[in-house]
Amino acid sequence: LARLFGQVGGADNSAGSGMPLPGLQTRATLQQALTDRFGATALQSGGALQQQIQNGMQQVADMQNQLMGMANNAVNSGNGTELTPKQAEAAQLKSKTFKERIELGWNLQTDTRIGRFPAINDLGVSAGYKINPRSTVGIGLAYKFGLGESWRKLDLTHEGIGLRSFLDWRMAKAGSKAFKNLWLTAGFEMNYFQRIANDVQWKDLAWQKSGLVGVSKVMKFKKKEGKVQVLWDVMKYNQKSGLIIRYYKSF
Repeated sequence: LARLFGQVGGADNSAGSGMPLPGLQTRATLQQALTDRFGATALQSGGALQQQIQNGMQQVADMQNQLMGMANNAVNSGNGTELTPKQAEAAQLKSKTFKERIELGWNLQTDTRIGRFPAINDLGVSAGYKINPRSTVGIGLAYKFGLGESWRKLDLTHEGIGLRSFLDWRMAKAGSKAFKNLWLTAGFEMNYFQRIANDVQWKDLAWQKSGLVGVSKVMKFKKKEGKVQVLWDVMKYNQKSGLIIRYYKSF
């Protein structure tokens, strides 16, 4: 207190400015009282009084940590009740940053086959953003390439590109075992299925539209996740089959 409010007369430049409070002890008086009671070395570094003060500060810090822990438990418990699975899931997602909500993935699939040879393949990448615990929206890009006619006649060719968008919605509620790891999937794609031989063809691209609906199954392998998708192209009216099977794996 003497250091906070200053001494009578303001002799100490480091003390607070202004008139001291009436009846407040001066620093010299306080130091003399401490010296008389605890000894001449009490106020020195490592003295008995300073050691007691440090012990008291440590005890106060321990009490603060205990109070903070009790306060956190009270907030998380919601007036003495545990969080529901839905509340816990929402709180966990809310604590994530924008970057942590982004899910990256890649997939490799075969579009056309000649016998047992994968004639045309798709190599795709995707980025999804988790808008809530049960919904993910995203975009993707695919590169179509050919490998030739057979294993003996390998020839890498550029067969086209694809632009993708998707929306995944988890069927199961938080904590529910029904439809676990099953998602409803919808998407819209634009695909270019013509071989790209030079820059001239890019001036007039022949894009084909695809509207996809289906289901996805999430599977975990060690620390990575994979997703098997079975989709139906509702825009392939004049073709025999619009079924698409894909497997996505996270980065």
